[in-house]
Amino acid sequence: MKKNLLTILSTILLLGNVSFATTTNTTILNYDNLNGTGEFVNAKGGTMGNSNGQAFDDVKGKVYVSGDFGENNYSNTLHTDSILKTKKFSGTIISDSPMYKITKYNDPNHNQEFKFTLTRVKFTNGIIKDKNIALYLENNYSDTHNATKNKFYNNLKTLSSLSQINSQLNTTFGTYIFPIITKQTFDKISELNITALDSVSYFDTSKSVGDIVVNGNYGNTKTKVKNLDSNNDYKSSDTNMVFWVEKYATPNLKLGTVFSFSDSSTNMKDDDTYRDDYYGSGGIYAVYNDDSIIYTSILSFGGDYNHLNRYNDSSIGDFKNSSTNKNFFAGLNNSVYKEFDFDKSYITPKAELNIVGLHQGEIIEGGNYGIDVDSENSVSVQPGLGVEVGHGFNPSPKHSFSLSAGVMNYVEVGTPYNDLDGSMNAFGNNKFKIEKYDDDIVHSKISVKEGYQYLDRFGIYLNENYTISKHQEQFEYGANLVFIF
Repeated sequence: MKKNLLTILSTILLLGNVSFATTTNTTILNYDNLNGTGEFVNAKGGTMGNSNGQAFDDVKGKVYVSGDFGENNYSNTLHTDSILKTKKFSGTIISDSPMYKITKYNDPNHNQEFKFTLTRVKFTNGIIKDKNIALYLENNYSDTHNATKNKFYNNLKTLSSLSQINSQLNTTFGTYIFPIITKQTFDKISELNITALDSVSYFDTSKSVGDIVVNGNYGNTKTKVKNLDSNNDYKSSDTNMVFWVEKYATPNLKLGTVFSFSDSSTNMKDDDTYRDDYYGSGGIYAVYNDDSIIYTSILSFGGDYNHLNRYNDSSIGDFKNSSTNKNFFAGLNNSVYKEFDFDKSYITPKAELNIVGLHQGEIIEGGNYGIDVDSENSVSVQPGLGVEVGHGFNPSPKHSFSLSAGVMNYVEVGTPYNDLDGSMNAFGNNKFKIEKYDDDIVHSKISVKEGYQYLDRFGIYLNENYTISKHQEQFEYGANLVFIF
């Protein structure tokens, strides 16, 4: 016989134009002997008979039939080639593809050649868990003489389990990646804005009207995120810079301008996907001191340039999709707090109201199976309440140390995450819906900070943050250098 067999540990697949022959004296073929510990899958192009070219007396056991008989065929019902020469068939027929149900078909013109009937199961009939992708695939299931689209469906038909089909479709369509991209962008903007808010909110009562102070903050932060209900874990490394210039306009008011920059790198999905971002923003702020109650408000505008590399290692296609997009945002951050001192210790109740409006630009990937995601506008509104306690140490007039811990609780009352509209290049301009990130309405952030300051010129601060919400937990640690010019 022709040597056109593919053999692996758990599966034998009969491929190509193959005649499978048994020994001369064999009159009964038992597939269970062929299956062994795996599956003998009958694919397109071969007919099994005994070595005399005659029909078996009987065929028994589990007969697996590949979905590749549906290759380039969009019919709902189709017949296979002749798979068996046998007088009798008492085996069990099993479709190796979840996309088809299978029944025996007796060819009236060749009563000793057994074919099988493959009846297509619609994508919307329970094969695909994501109902949006299921509808998209069903609506596009027609022959448009598009070789790339044909290859896509052909590859789906040869997958042998629902878990394979669903995981590889999720990878291809980016259903886990694109919603988390929006969330990461919001998180980064919020981190920058709150860092700026914390940096400028201190009111130095020793300053005189007309005094101008220039400050700088340089920090590096590592973040590791574990999603509690999905496989969307990721880790980030960020380099942040904040500069602000302020003038004490009255004994109770200072005004200033602040600039924030960040270079961020994030790895997702076991490092198969990564993004690099460059954030920048500028804003104006006011800090008002009313009998030691400090009110701070910052209005800022900024942008994010994003480069995304998304890998697809599924059997549908092993490729890398690259894209760039630009995001623009505006923020209004407000805080009010009062510090209660007890010798060298303090306790500070604090309230915040943080608002971010985001325009997320189009994501356009190259490649036949690249995904294009439409632009989206959304708004995050997060009021927060918390408290911080701390203690200071002054071993000498020039050196001071501090240790503090705090917790902030935030509630999302805006609509930061919306369903996204996407399309695949191979399918033209037809749209499918990508379900939004499952919104964490409430999250709590626990922080610990250690600091050292030399006079009022230079400081080193370490911080560790743990954030917990319904769907996610996040650990973050970083170091900041503060310069006062």
